[in-house]
Amino acid sequence: MLATQSPGRWCGIVKWFNPDKGYGFIIPDSGEKDLFLHWTAVTPLGLSTLAEGLPVEYEIEIVGNKSSAVNLRIMLEDPRAALVEWQHGVVQWFRVDKGYGFIRPMSGGADVFVPLSTLERAGLQDLVEGQRVSYKNRRGSENSRWYVSQLSLD
Repeated sequence: MLATQSPGRWCGIVKWFNPDKGYGFIIPDSGEKDLFLHWTAVTPLGLSTLAEGLPVEYEIEIVGNKSSAVNLRIMLEDPRAALVEWQHGVVQWFRVDKGYGFIRPMSGGADVFVPLSTLERAGLQDLVEGQRVSYKNRRGSENSRWYVSQLSLD
């Protein structure tokens, strides 16, 4: 079959990657279904695996009716950004129907964006206004806002 590419570059985060199996998945920022990630897209970066929650930019290759990420690029300005400590906050609001919400940090500062995919990875279905949570956040890419990448209830 002939491979074609969807025009443009896309952003998302690594849902999981298993180097033993040689594949994993990306959660696209666009809200589309998870995208297949083959080891052949990872090895050109000089890596053998990718961490869960790692922000990436990619192109989409379509072969038949299957799509996968190609021409991958890691979107961390500073690799130390992946080492953020757990923080504490209060749910400002969350709407499952919109697929996102915000947490107000206990330490002050701007509210932090919470995508529904973060709740799903934590095994949660919803958050309630005023609920206390612990979270790790990270910046998606250059000129991108901070978002919650890991979450647990206090």
